[in-house]
Amino acid sequence: GGTATGSLVISPAAATVSLTAPPASYDGNPKIATVTTTPPGLAVTITYSGTASAPVSAGTYQVAATVADPNYRGTATGTLVISPASVTITLTDMSATYDGTPKPAGAATSPAGVAVIVTYNGSSTAPTAPGSYSVSAVPASANYGGSASGTLTIARAPLTVTLSSLTASYDGTPKGVVATTSPATKPVTVTYNGSSNAPTSAGSYAVVATVSDSNYSGSATGTLVIAKATPALTFAPPAPVIVNTVLGAAQLNASATVPGAFSYTPSSGTVLSTIGLQLLSATFAPSDTTNYSSGIVYTTIVVNPPPPPAVVTGIAAIIANGS
Repeated sequence: GGTATGSLVISPAAATVSLTAPPASYDGNPKIATVTTTPPGLAVTITYSGTASAPVSAGTYQVAATVADPNYRGTATGTLVISPASVTITLTDMSATYDGTPKPAGAATSPAGVAVIVTYNGSSTAPTAPGSYSVSAVPASANYGGSASGTLTIARAPLTVTLSSLTASYDGTPKGVVATTSPATKPVTVTYNGSSNAPTSAGSYAVVATVSDSNYSGSATGTLVIAKATPALTFAPPAPVIVNTVLGAAQLNASATVPGAFSYTPSSGTVLSTIGLQLLSATFAPSDTTNYSSGIVYTTIVVNPPPPPAVVTGIAAIIANGS
């Protein structure tokens, strides 16, 4: 007689696994792929990019479904895509005036409450200085999609500029005006008829004062008037003269503190034929008529009568009478 032994191997039956993973949008809930089997009802293990937990966040996930029944074998793979939820972003507070503090733009979202990242010319720091800034706003989470852009404008702060010392008299030195600001101590550029140099000569000058601080704006205009200087004129009373004296340099000797010429009334060469106190005037014309004014000065001269004839007595008188 004899015997024989062996192994009977019953292999798992092949099963068909159908995997359905339709596109979804983020809403905060897990997104589960759908699996069916043939024959139906077989237990299946599903993983999403290697993990058994169904994904919630936006992204792309590799899905694998494997039959978990030992009597069957079968697998299926696919891709689950969860798209970011759409959000509408509205920018606000896009204009401001400089005050030394940062000026962030506002960003409202719909749906509300979505965190947003805002940048200014590419920087996350809100600007302080006056100027125009390109603003971009995007959701802070990859679970949301959307954006907004605009221009934030920070204007210069207005200043009041006041001009003073707008009148002066010529003295040969420059005459600058005084420009003050409110708020105080801000730098100001002043021009006179378009020049930055304060004028010296007598005349009228158009003054423009402009704030030169890049954070502030303001200006003022006015007219600076430099009056002509009045020369000091002197005309001392001349010594008394005898009637019928001819006026000349001895009597007409007025003086001035600046170069120029005098004209006299009565003029040189006039015969003083009237006895008594007579008025003399000297009219001054300066050589520099731009910076000095003309003037007139007065004095008096005493015109005396001729002296009486000499009285002759004694022998001289007898001789004079022919006796």
